[in-house]
Formats: sequence, structure tokens, C-alpha cells
Amino acid sequence: MALGRNLRLAGLAFLLWSLAYNINAPLLPLFTGSVGGEAFEVGLVAGAGAAGALVMVFPLSMVSDRFGRRSALLAGWVLSAIGVLLMAGATSWQGLLPGTFLSLAGAAALPTLNALILEESPPEWRARSFALLYAAGPLGLLGGSALGGLVAELYGLRMAVLVAGLCSLTATLAVIPIKVGAPPEAVSSHQRSASRPSRGPLAHIAFGSVAAVGFLFVTLPSNFIVPYLREVEGQSLLSTGLHSSLLAAAQLGWSLLFTVWPRTSGHVRVGYKQTYLTLPTSTLVGVAVCLAACGAFGLLLPIQLPGIPLLALILRGSQYTLQGLGSSLLGDVVSPGPSRTVRMTAFNAAVGLGAVGAPIASGWLYGLGPAFPFWVSGVASAGGALMVAAALIYLPREAPRSMDSEVAHFG
Repeated sequence: MALGRNLRLAGLAFLLWSLAYNINAPLLPLFTGSVGGEAFEVGLVAGAGAAGALVMVFPLSMVSDRFGRRSALLAGWVLSAIGVLLMAGATSWQGLLPGTFLSLAGAAALPTLNALILEESPPEWRARSFALLYAAGPLGLLGGSALGGLVAELYGLRMAVLVAGLCSLTATLAVIPIKVGAPPEAVSSHQRSASRPSRGPLAHIAFGSVAAVGFLFVTLPSNFIVPYLREVEGQSLLSTGLHSSLLAAAQLGWSLLFTVWPRTSGHVRVGYKQTYLTLPTSTLVGVAVCLAACGAFGLLLPIQLPGIPLLALILRGSQYTLQGLGSSLLGDVVSPGPSRTVRMTAFNAAVGLGAVGAPIASGWLYGLGPAFPFWVSGVASAGGALMVAAALIYLPREAPRSMDSEVAHFG
């Protein structure tokens, strides 16, 4: 599979932004403490970044649909670079707040990146294009964590944050050469009629609800992997760090796996009576495999036997790949046309509700027993894999569609 020029440039920009983020994020609590922040202030500074991403995601998506994908990506990564550079110059924890707020504008531009991948990839290559570009995330994690630690050790925390800002600024330079094509709303009349369902909102709501609940259960134990390894398994800080690096490597490996598999093999009709979606069989197979791997992770990790944590974390790497597969499916749910990025962002907001609920629920479960978040996530993920597998076996199949009819169909 050969990515087009625009996607190669977007992938490079995403890699540089991921590198910058993973230099900065692990050091942010330490840097906040170095400029006078206490534990509560550290939380405020970190929360400002999440708030910034939430506030900016819809405006950037509107820019994407009105002025083009390049404009939104450029705006997101320019704001992100400005934010990190402002952080590098802060002399108090209060001074970090404006920069931290802007620093995650790059994350707010990711729905635009998703839209670009959908529009630049043929349907039969869509899932693999997402997997290849999203591999930049764990690659940036591996490189950024190591580079940030090295620079901080040699030249101090402020210099490490400055390097992160320069990396983020370089990401904007990779976006500039992206060629501006036809406006996003310039689709054929055939596509417009195919993408104007009479009962589409019902299918949209159902898909968003399933995605939000699924994201909650799959990500449930994420914040407690390191505490579990440290407090229950009794591992040293060095060992937990190595296990975290293994998880990042596993994420990269799973992403690369899905650059060559699965292949297109028709569609499955999912829905009830006249309200339905037609989703690609190949992508659903990938979702089932990743859900099964996440289920095995949750059930295996609490088994305190030698080597089990290594195997479990390798399986856990599939959770990151689910994001790319889910974005690929979103292209079959949100049809081309005006305001496509904004409509996609609405789904991301629904998934965000799951992201908010997951740490709260997992904290409560961890208090009941350290293994509980893993068990609940494991059972739910395995159940989800069985449901997707059953859909693939029993629901009606449709033959692969042509490029003109690749949009999702609703009754």
C-alpha cells in the first residue's frame, strides 16, 4: 500500500506532534513542581490541557469543513507549538496555564486528520491507512519519552519543554505543503442522495452509544496498569518503566500488523428493519480480534505467574489499534458532504464521555479490589468480541461496493 503525498505529509506531522507531546507530558508534573506547584496545582495544570482540547475541537472542525483540512491541521499544530513554547518560558505554575491550555490543540485537530485519511484513501485501503498513520502515536511515545528524559537529565526540565515546543513547531512545517483539493462539501449528487437517510439519526445515535460504552469498558484499567504492577506484582520502578516501554512497542506492532491486514471482503448489514448501516466485514474482523486480545489482557494480568504480565501487555497493545479501526468505521457511518468533520467530532465527543467515566469507574473498582477493573474490562471486551463475531456470522452480507457508493447506507 502506497500512501499519497498528502497522507505522507500528514503522517510526518502527526509523528512530530506525538514526539513533542511525549517529551512534554511525562515531565509536566515535575516541571510544574519546579515552578512552585503543589499536588493540587499539578492537577490544575494537567486539567487545563484537557479543557483546551475540549474547547478547541469543534472550532477547529468547523475551520476544517469551511476552509479545508490543511487550514485546520495548520491551526491546530501552530497553536499547540505556541502553547508548549509559552510553557517553556513560564516562571510560575499559574504561568503554565495558558500554554498548557493551547498545547493540546494538536489533539483537537485529530478529527480533521481522520477526515483527511477518509478522503485520501480508497475504501479498500481505509483501515490499513488508519493503522499506518496511527502508528505514529506509539512511535512518538517510544522516541519522545527517551529523548525527553535524556534532555532533562543533561540540560534541565525547561530545556526539555523547549525541545518539545520546537518539535511541535516542526510539525506545522510538514503540514504546509499539503495540497488543497476540492472543498469538503463538493461531493457528487449521487453521493449526496445516498448520504441523506430518512432515519439516519437513529443509526448515528446507536453507533455513538455503542462506541461510548465500548470505549469505557476497554479503557477501564488503563490508569491502573502501572499501580497494579508496582503495588500488587511488587515490581521496581525500573521494571514498571520497562513494562510501559513494552506496551508502547506492542501498540506499534499491532498498528503495523493492520497496515497489511485485514483485506476487503464485502459488507455486513447492521440494524433493524429500515434503520441500518452497512459496515465493512474486514474492519469488523479487526475489531473482533482486538477486542478478544483486550479481553485476554484483562483476564490474564491478575494471574500472578512469571511472564504473564509481558504476554498480557503485548495483547493490550491492540487497544490502541481499536482507535484507528473505530475511526475507519466512522467513515462508513458519517457520509461525505457538508460539515463532515463536525459530525465526526460529535461522535468523538460521545466517546469522550466514556473516557471521562472510565477513570472514575476504574478507581472505584480498584478500591474494591486491584484485580476488579481488569476482570470487568476483560469480560466486557471478550463479550464484545463475541457479539461482533456473531454479527459477522449471522447478519446479512453485501458484496463490495464501488467507489461511487462507498458511503454508509441507511434506510
